[in-house]
Amino acid sequence: MLTVSHRRGLTLVVLGVLCLVPDATSVRLADVDGVTVVFWRGLFLAAAIVLYVRATTGPFWGAARGTGRLGAISALCIGVTNFLFVQAIEHTATANVLVIISTAPLFAAGFSRLLLSERVHPRTVAAMTVALGGVALAFSSSLDGTGLGGDLMAFATAAIVGLNLTVVRKAGGGPMIPAVALGGVLSALLALPAAWPVEISLHDAAVIGTMGGILLPAALILITIGTGYLPAPEVGLVLILETVLGPLMTWAVVGEEPPELAVLGGTVVVVTLLAHSLAALAEERRTLTPAVIASSRPST
Repeated sequence: MLTVSHRRGLTLVVLGVLCLVPDATSVRLADVDGVTVVFWRGLFLAAAIVLYVRATTGPFWGAARGTGRLGAISALCIGVTNFLFVQAIEHTATANVLVIISTAPLFAAGFSRLLLSERVHPRTVAAMTVALGGVALAFSSSLDGTGLGGDLMAFATAAIVGLNLTVVRKAGGGPMIPAVALGGVLSALLALPAAWPVEISLHDAAVIGTMGGILLPAALILITIGTGYLPAPEVGLVLILETVLGPLMTWAVVGEEPPELAVLGGTVVVVTLLAHSLAALAEERRTLTPAVIASSRPST
C-alpha cells in the first residue's frame, strides 16, 4: 500500500530528479576543465543551501552541528560524488555515466539492509535485478578501453550515492540538508589544487551558477526530504529517470549522440522503472478499494 507519506516522498523525489536532468548537459556546456566546474559548482551549491537553511531553519552552523555524525558522513559522500560525477562526464559518454549511476539502488539495498535492517520488497529486488542487466549493456560499450576510466568513476559514484541515500534515510531526511552545503564546500576543496586559479568567463559562470546555485540545490533538497519518507532502494529507482532524460537533453543541446548499447541498456532500465511504478499503483488500488467501498456504505 502506498501511504500518504509514501506518495509525498515519491512526489518530492520525482521533482528533484527532474531538476537534475540538465546536470550533465551543463558540464558539457561549460567551456572550462572538469576540476574548475567542480570548484565553482561546489561553491554555488553551498551558498544556495546556506541561504535555504537560514530562511527555513535558522543559523546555519547550529543546523549543521545538529546533523551530527550522520551529517558528516553525508557531507563526505556528497563532496566525493560531486567530484567524481563531473570527472566521469569528462571521461566517458553522458549516457554511460547516467546508466551506470542507476546502479545506486543496488548499493542502497545492501546498505539499507546492513545499516537499517530494512526488508527490501521483492518487487524492488526484481526491478533492480533487471535494471542491472541494462546497466551491463551500457558498460559493454566501453570494454575496448575507450571511456573505461569514466565508467569506473561512475560506478564509484553509484556506490557512494547508495550509501548516502541510506544515511539520509536513517537520519530522517530533512534535518540532513545542511550536510549538502558542507559537501559542496568539500568538493570545491578537493578540486582547488588542480583548478587554481579557478578563473571562468561570464558565460561559464552563468551556466555553472544556474545548475550549481539553483537546479542542483533544489534537486538535492527535494530528494533529501523525500528520502525521509521512502526506503532508499525505491529512491534510487526513481533516480533512474535521469538515466534516459539526461542523455536525451545532452544529445538535443550539444549533439552528443549516446552509444547504441547505452541506449539499449537505458531502455531496459526505464521500462523496468515504469513496470515497478505501475505494480505499486496496482497494489495501492487493490488495498484501498475495499476501504472505499466500506466507507461508502450507509450507516445503520
